[in-house]
Amino acid sequence: CERESSGERQGEATTTTGVTAAVSKEPRMGASLLRLHFHDCFVQASHLSPRS
Repeated sequence: CERESSGERQGEATTTTGVTAAVSKEPRMGASLLRLHFHDCFVQASHLSPRS
């Protein structure tokens, strides 16, 4: 995307490198990160929904 700054592209590259290294070292890390992501999304969404 043209609107991304070079800092954002560098941050994405740094994250990709770190995650790749972590998964190479410990294959279960990929599943752990995926669970963490969806858990955080669910928690944020549940705090936004109205309670009855």
